[in-house]
Amino acid sequence: EVVDELIQDPQWDVFVEPVTEDIAPDYFSYINHPMDLQTIRQKVSDPNGGVYTVGALWELFFRISANCRIYNKT
Repeated sequence: EVVDELIQDPQWDVFVEPVTEDIAPDYFSYINHPMDLQTIRQKVSDPNGGVYTVGALWELFFRISANCRIYNKT
């Protein structure tokens, strides 16, 4: 539910879909564990290994933030 709300929020547009090499050709030179809201939504809804705790969900949100800071620092 929270993830769906973020996906609908225009402020989060840049984080909705996975980063591609078309968008940022050197992204994967800096980022080893990419994350985006669509991937989080898939993990949350996956009955076989999805995200089941608030802590696990928080870690995925933190990964988006950390990747953003790492990449934009370059």
